[in-house]
Amino acid sequence: MIRRQTVAHPSGYTGVLHLIRGERRDAVGLLRPPNVERYARMGQIDKLTEAARSKRWPEAALAARRALEEHMELLIDTLGTKNLRRVLTARAALKAIGRPATKALIEKIDDPVRERRQDVVHALGEVGDPYAVRPLVGRLRDPDGLVRQLTCRALAKIGDPRALAPLRRAAAADPDVSVRKTAAEAARRIEKHARAAAPRSGGSVNRPPSVEGPTGGEEGADEAGDQEERP
Repeated sequence: MIRRQTVAHPSGYTGVLHLIRGERRDAVGLLRPPNVERYARMGQIDKLTEAARSKRWPEAALAARRALEEHMELLIDTLGTKNLRRVLTARAALKAIGRPATKALIEKIDDPVRERRQDVVHALGEVGDPYAVRPLVGRLRDPDGLVRQLTCRALAKIGDPRALAPLRRAAAADPDVSVRKTAAEAARRIEKHARAAAPRSGGSVNRPPSVEGPTGGEEGADEAGDQEERP
């Protein structure tokens, strides 16, 4: 039986505590840090993900992200399952992990199985790390149309202006009309975001660095990629 009790937090916040079998639990994590060790021991990925997002308890958030990293390969494998709830949980966990998850996904972006590539590019869009822009741009030449379409959407979610030129080329020249349409929409979304950000940066939009080499390939973007590297 669950009883509810309203309490006043020292910060002035009034929240609801759940009393389950006599044990007091804070439903929103305001009164005490998440029990990351317990979540990790029980393999509670959703709880670890929630803890990893905590702003109030940064040490617990860091511990939760590290615990999630130990499950990273399993999380990536889960992306290919047909259980939507598990897929959504895995995507959320990978997003909470951040840069390490981005790098692990990038390692699998050239998988020979097209469904695997579809899962990877979709997940990279959910994670939203600009570090993934260059490898994603390379997937705009993927032989599978759905991979190319999902790549356009992923680049739009990340919102990095470096993807504009490749997206415009895809919008003009991709053999699949659905990909052309999605690429055009992605480019418009990034442009809109760049214009909205311009006033905050002094009112001008600088030309983004290229993510392609002089011959139009994926090479030659090391400098741009290194700028996105974070510890």
